[in-house]
Parts: sequence; C-alpha cells; structure tokens
Amino acid sequence: MTSTFDSAVAGMAKAVRSSRGVAVTYHRGSEALPITATPAEDRYAINDADGVPVQMFVRDYLFSAADHEDYIWRVVQSKLHATRVCVV
Repeated sequence: MTSTFDSAVAGMAKAVRSSRGVAVTYHRGSEALPITATPAEDRYAINDADGVPVQMFVRDYLFSAADHEDYIWRVVQSKLHATRVCVV
C-alpha cells in the first residue's frame, strides 16, 4: 500500500518531469530505452593545486530507479554526451 507521502513525492516528481524533463536515452549494456529525465546543473569555481582558477560543471539527471552500470545518453547541440548513472 502506498503512503500519502509516497504519493505526494511521486506527484511532485511527475510535475517536475513534465515541466523540466528532457528526452534522454537510458543505456544498460547493449539495451537502450528513451526516457524523460530532469536535469540538475551546477557550476563551481575552484583553485587547482597551483592556485589557478578552474571552472567545473556538474550535470545530474533525476529519474526513478537505476543500476550502477547504466548510462544516460543525450544529444546537445548535435554532440553526444554519455553520463554514467550513480545510484544515491
């Protein structure tokens, strides 16, 4: 039986996917499945060991259930980006 909280979380996730979701291809080995995932992006400015400023860009994709050997493939400006799925 699904709790009220679980239902609320599922409803919010569905709303976010429909408003901010992007088309990606979920890969597991040789199998692929088109899904909608919600991207989350962050930029960081750090200094390397020599004190030189370095810009870092991190992109996460939020969606239900994943295995540690899975990948997200997304085409951005005609360039294929492959991101390994991390289960958290």
